[in-house]
Amino acid sequence: MTRTRARAAIAAATMLAATVLGIGTAGAAADNHVGAGAAPAETWVTVPDVINESEPDAVAELTLLGFHIRTTVEYTLVDCSNPLPPPDVAEQSPDGGNLVIRGANISLSLVSYQRVPSEC
Repeated sequence: MTRTRARAAIAAATMLAATVLGIGTAGAAADNHVGAGAAPAETWVTVPDVINESEPDAVAELTLLGFHIRTTVEYTLVDCSNPLPPPDVAEQSPDGGNLVIRGANISLSLVSYQRVPSEC
């Protein structure tokens, strides 16, 4: 009789542990999350340094990491003999290397180029 009680206690402890840890058991729900109503954990991400990258490359890289991007543009005039380069990132905030929460706002200051109208 003692072995039967010991086996029953072990079985009960195993089922309790499986329930608490969220391990699937026969008849258990497919949701393995403990505390399904709990808020998701914050994910910290290192901000990459995108200074001197083109705008599309910088925005793509930051977006893939889950950041929201805000941009401001400053224009620089160039003469007609030079081809127009794509906009480049001149400044960013927060700086590359900082640890921030995924989904944070990243501000980019871009330098865009325009032709000098009187010279073309």
